[in-house]
Amino acid sequence: MAAWEPPEGETLYAKWPDRAWARMWEDEARLRLNRAFDEAIGGLPADLHVTCLVIRNAPGPALCAVARRPDDLLIVGAARPNGLRARIHRNPVRRYVLTTAGCAGADRPRTTPAAR
Repeated sequence: MAAWEPPEGETLYAKWPDRAWARMWEDEARLRLNRAFDEAIGGLPADLHVTCLVIRNAPGPALCAVARRPDDLLIVGAARPNGLRARIHRNPVRRYVLTTAGCAGADRPRTTPAAR
């Protein structure tokens, strides 16, 4: 699942909506999701049914909305740190999901290339 929001925020987007702009950001989120599967395991697994979702919402609420049943499991991974801004924005998502989700959650620590 990939979550996305208009970069200018929903409030400004509501004042000046642009469907082409929104479609571009949604397509970018879809590309990031596909790229994540490619980089992690070489693509979508052929032996599993995988549903890729691209949701327009903040990441924490989007994850919790998708995994809302008690028997669901959310595994929150750590992306590559790309500077201070990226680390600041990721930690609230992890905290939100682990404290708000209506299902079990696991925190997967970041692994270094040597640890793989």
